[in-house]
Amino acid sequence: VRTVTQACMAAAESELSVDSRVLALAEHPPTVFVIPTDEPNAFAAGSGQRTVVAVSEGLLQRLNDKELSAVVAHEIGHVTHADVGHHMQQAAMAAGFAGALDLGWRMLMEPRARAKGTDKGDSEDADSAMVGAVAIMAVGAVQYALGTLLRLVSSRQDEFAADAFAAQLPGGAEALARALRKIEAAANEGVRRDALGLGGGALASCYISNEEQHDTPSQWSEWLRTHPSTDRRIARLEQLSATKGEQFRV
Repeated sequence: VRTVTQACMAAAESELSVDSRVLALAEHPPTVFVIPTDEPNAFAAGSGQRTVVAVSEGLLQRLNDKELSAVVAHEIGHVTHADVGHHMQQAAMAAGFAGALDLGWRMLMEPRARAKGTDKGDSEDADSAMVGAVAIMAVGAVQYALGTLLRLVSSRQDEFAADAFAAQLPGGAEALARALRKIEAAANEGVRRDALGLGGGALASCYISNEEQHDTPSQWSEWLRTHPSTDRRIARLEQLSATKGEQFRV
C-alpha cells in the first residue's frame, strides 16, 4: 500500500502533474491486492476514485522498491488512459464475431441432421440453408480474425504508452526496464502461470507482462502477441531515458 501511494504521489509531483486524472489518483490511491502466486506480474482496473492495482507475491519478492514503483506507475498509466475499459470492449466485440461463427456452425449442422431420411424437396431446402450457414461462418471467421488482430495491435500500443507514462518519473525508464528483465527471467526459469489463468485469456492484455512461455500464440508470430517483446519495450525505454539525459543500465 505504501509503495502504491508513493508511486501515485511521485506521478502527481512529476511532469505528469498537469493531468487531473493523476492528481485524482494521488488524492485517492488505488485499492491494493496481493495475488498469491509465484509468477511476477501485476494489473490494474477501475476508473475515477474506484481503482485497483494488484501485484503478485512473486513480483514483491523479486523487485526492489524503485522497480516496484515503476511497475505500479505503469499500471497507473493504464488506469489514466482507460485501457482496461477499452480492452473489455474489444474483447466483447471479438466475442460477438465468434458468436456469428458459432451460429453459422449450428445452422450448418442442423439441416444435415434433418436431411437424413427426408424426401427430395426437404433435402433441397436443407442444401439452401447450408449455403447460408457457410456464408455466415465465413463472414464470422473473417471478422473474428481481423477483430482479434486489431485488438492485439491496440494492446501492444497501450503497453508502450503505459511504459512511457512510467518513464516520465525520475529514473522510471531504467527501473521499469530492470523490472521487465526480472519478469522475463522468471518465465525463462520455468515459473508457471497458475492463479492468473491462461496466457491467451481475456485478461492477459491487462498484465504488466505476458511472456511467450505463458502465451502459446505469441510463439507463432509477433502479430499474435498481447504485449511487445521485452527487448522492444526496453529499447523504447532506453530512448525515452536518453531524451531526459538519465542514466540507463539494465
